[in-house]
Amino acid sequence: HVLTNLRISDKTTLPYIKSDTGDAEISLALFQDGAVIKNLGIGKGSSITYQGVEKRLTLKVYAAAIAVGAYEIDNCFSDATVTVKGKGDAVIGGVAVRAGKITNSYSRGAIYFEGNVIDSRAKNRRGTITPGPLKVGGVCAEPDKKISGCYNTGSITIKASAEDLKIGGVAAEPNNSDCADLYNTGKISVIATGDIKNAFIGGVLGYGLTYRGLIGKPIRYVDSGYIYNKGNVDVTIHTGKFISVGGIGGGGKIGFNGNTAYFGGVYGFINTYNTGSISVSSTGKVGGLSAGGIAGYGSMIINSYNTGGISGSSGAETNLHLGGLGGNSVYVQNSYNIGAVSGKGSGTNVVGGIMGRADVRWGETDKTLYAVLNGFWLKQSKAGGINSDIKYGKGSYYYKNKKDITTVRNNP
Repeated sequence: HVLTNLRISDKTTLPYIKSDTGDAEISLALFQDGAVIKNLGIGKGSSITYQGVEKRLTLKVYAAAIAVGAYEIDNCFSDATVTVKGKGDAVIGGVAVRAGKITNSYSRGAIYFEGNVIDSRAKNRRGTITPGPLKVGGVCAEPDKKISGCYNTGSITIKASAEDLKIGGVAAEPNNSDCADLYNTGKISVIATGDIKNAFIGGVLGYGLTYRGLIGKPIRYVDSGYIYNKGNVDVTIHTGKFISVGGIGGGGKIGFNGNTAYFGGVYGFINTYNTGSISVSSTGKVGGLSAGGIAGYGSMIINSYNTGGISGSSGAETNLHLGGLGGNSVYVQNSYNIGAVSGKGSGTNVVGGIMGRADVRWGETDKTLYAVLNGFWLKQSKAGGINSDIKYGKGSYYYKNKKDITTVRNNP
């Protein structure tokens, strides 16, 4: 079943207002809540639009083509364009805002957000203007239990300032969902219009992992198939606190808390690859700006590879961590990068062919701890790339000048 030329907007949809709590929300989708939705498409000529018609209150916006919430969504698609403009916080999905399970579904429509993301409840209750959260997922913003067989080909464009940004080509925040066979080919562009304190941005997932685990023990095995990204990810920040960008995911919920064998089982980004280019830049101070071909921050990267170019430019007082596979606080195993990596700018730049900052280790025992195990990187000759001035290679060592070979041989 396909609905074409479906148009839903705030001009004809009434908001939900609860004055005693300050809640003021608007839900823009074909269904607000559903049990099981199957075999449904939103076709060409369709649009979901919020332009901020409500003037008295600041609204929290939930926008998607098919459903704000559903227990299960299967074999559904959307070609609708989803546009949200104005002030307030929002949760946006191409197909659904949230779903218990979403399978075999895709989105081809563009998603566009523009505005200052402020806490709607604080504004309505106390008149206080404080930054708020924004979540955007190309297919589903918040899958809860399972997301599999899903993909996005539409572009995602964000122009905003915010407290907390979670942007993913397929899902914004998968919580503890089982993830399998996901991919994105749509371009993701995030342009800060002001300060963004925290952000997790990924080609497939914003904040979360493709293969989940629990502290201290492995979780049951789930065959994740292949999860990949081919879309370019471009992020421009003015100022911020912690910004994490990855070709597959921005970062994981459970990060490494020290350089010890902290977890009993593997988890993170497993059986993934990225071919899209990843570009990050800041014009001012950012406490931590991390980017990697697979993950930006805080996860394991296993059985994965990157071929996309990774580039970063740091503003004054920005700490930039840039890596071919991971940016900061990642563990790498059985993975490789052949994409060009380059970093520049007036900030502090820590850049590597495999990872930027190698500050965590993992191992099966306390005596076998590694930052990288079977991690590989192809020496590059591209101008401006890491070690692009290397001219001579021998074994595992590379040299800029012939005399360096003699120096190392004489001083083992």
